[in-house]
Amino acid sequence: MKFLNEKITPFLIVIIIILSLLFYIENKHKINFNKDNIIQNQDITNINKVPELTFGQITRKEVIDHVNYFFKDRNKYARNALEVGGKKKFIIGFYQPNYRDLGLAEEDKRAGIMVFEVKDDKIKLIWESTEKIVLVRPTIELKDITGDGKVEILSIWSDGKISMLYIYSWDGKTFKFITPLIKVESEYIKNDLYSPLFGASGDIQIKDSNHDGLDDILLISPKIDGGYSTSIYSWDINKKIFVKIKELTTTDPP
Repeated sequence: MKFLNEKITPFLIVIIIILSLLFYIENKHKINFNKDNIIQNQDITNINKVPELTFGQITRKEVIDHVNYFFKDRNKYARNALEVGGKKKFIIGFYQPNYRDLGLAEEDKRAGIMVFEVKDDKIKLIWESTEKIVLVRPTIELKDITGDGKVEILSIWSDGKISMLYIYSWDGKTFKFITPLIKVESEYIKNDLYSPLFGASGDIQIKDSNHDGLDDILLISPKIDGGYSTSIYSWDINKKIFVKIKELTTTDPP
């Protein structure tokens, strides 16, 4: 994993430490599931209740059951291509925690992205994120922001106050997590913890700000003394990392 070298003010260090305690990624954190498991079409005569996704906590199992039941209905689940000009046969799903529920198992408190492939009238789970995300209500877009003709999953998660962007890049076989991380340095934290760089207390926008044909990442946060601070990051095709290309201070949000 390549990390960006950033100069961080003491104030930002405090913010990052707080965020990291809430939205951290453990080096050894993994989930166990069989990527080769084909989710067979369910016999609806044996289902007493049609699967529903309720507002609030949506578990991993609920998403699998719902996608499995409704994947043929394109009004419920759009199919996407993962490469420019590719076949639209992939479904993107997500689950989210209710991390305030003290009765939940620790694994049920994490959120995640799932990618399913529809093939031969069956649906198969081909990939799932493993980061420990404890935010909710993701906004998910599929775009090519690295210029290689393959899409990235851009998922912005929020709790209404803080937003974090998690980016996964398709390499033709699987998705790779390419969000830059910052290692949290603190005497109070003994384990190796990392915080996603793309976090904001205001808004996160994805658009082509420098008109080079590739979308950029805009992190917009209100300043303590008024106005807004906007950090803009762009994908460096040669270095294959995100680099900061501009820092703006404005009185009004972009």
